[in-house]
Amino acid sequence: MDKALQQLETISPEDHAKVKGLANIVRPLRSVLHKTPDDYGMTGWHDLYIASDDGTPLEAWYIPAKGVRATS
Repeated sequence: MDKALQQLETISPEDHAKVKGLANIVRPLRSVLHKTPDDYGMTGWHDLYIASDDGTPLEAWYIPAKGVRATS
């Protein structure tokens, strides 16, 4: 990681743009979900937003299991 940070300090803006462009070519596109658990008859679920270390927001659904009691 230290070497990568050193290279980032010395790379030209033009070369940095080229590297980022190449990285975007191989990065898979994120799929967009157009349905929710409601569309499948599920109830009691809710959206979750989870912070990540790199700042990318993680989105999820909490879907409780049926017939399971929460214990404290």
